[in-house]
Amino acid sequence: SSRDRPEIVPRSSREMDLGLGLDHRAGGQPRAISGGGEVSAPSLARIGSLLEQEGCKAFPWAHNGEQDDDYALMYGVAYSHASAGGKKDIAEKNTLSPPALDGDACHDRGDGKPGPCPLGKTVDERSWKDGPGIQQGLAVGVACGRMVAVAVTSANSLAFGFDVTDPTQPAFLFVHHLSPASKDKSPGVAFKEQTLGDIGVESVSILDKHQSPSGAAAVMFAGAHSGSLSLYELLLTNGSRCALPAPPPPTSPPTETPPPPPAPPPPPAPSP
Repeated sequence: SSRDRPEIVPRSSREMDLGLGLDHRAGGQPRAISGGGEVSAPSLARIGSLLEQEGCKAFPWAHNGEQDDDYALMYGVAYSHASAGGKKDIAEKNTLSPPALDGDACHDRGDGKPGPCPLGKTVDERSWKDGPGIQQGLAVGVACGRMVAVAVTSANSLAFGFDVTDPTQPAFLFVHHLSPASKDKSPGVAFKEQTLGDIGVESVSILDKHQSPSGAAAVMFAGAHSGSLSLYELLLTNGSRCALPAPPPPTSPPTETPPPPPAPPPPPAPSP
C-alpha cells in the first residue's frame, strides 16, 4: 500500500531508477526493460515529463538549471587541472559581460563578489539542451521490502525516487535536492563554507539494512564535481526506519542457589 512506500530523509548529508534499464538498441527506439516485461516509449515520455513537473513544483529555483565544473572559481584546483578549453570555459563563467565581450558571470556568486552564477540564477539553462538529463546517476535495489529506483539529474542535482515493484506501473515517491546551498551560492563559495552538497552525481547506490552503515535502508550519492559522498536513509511514511531489529537486552547470568549449610555435629553421647 502507499502507506508502506518509503520516502527519503537525510541521515548524514556530509562526510560521511527506475528499476528499468534503458535500451536504445532496438531500432533507435527507447524502451525500458525489466525482468517482468517492458515499458513503452510513451510511458518513458510521461516519466520524463514527471521529472520536470515534480522537480519544478518542489524546487522552482533549480528548474533545468546547471552547475558543473565550468562553475569553478578561477585559479582553484579544478581550474589548475583543466585543459586549455576547460580554463576558457571557467574564465567565461567568472567574467562579467559587459565589459567583457564573452562572459556569463553573475554580479553575486554568493559572497557579494562577481563570479560563477549560483544554481538559482541558471533556471532554464538546460531547457534547450537536455532538460532534466539523467546519464549516470541511476540505481535500483530493494529497500523496505519494495523494489526502489533512484535517479539523479546530472546538471541540477535533483534526486527522484520511484517504487518499481511493479515495473509496468512505476509509482513516484519523492524528489529531494542534494545541494540546497546551491540556490544562492556558487559551488566554490559553498565549498569554502562547507555547505556544498552533491554536484554532478555519477554514482548512486541503494543499500538495504544489512549493507547500510547505519543499519537502516539508505541511498548513497557520490558527487563528481563536488568531491562529496552523502548517505540518506529511507523512511516509511509513518516515520519508521527500515532497520535491523534491535539486539535483545543483555541477560543477567542465572543466580546460583547457595549450597545448604553443613549439618550440625551430633550431640555428645551421655556419660555412664
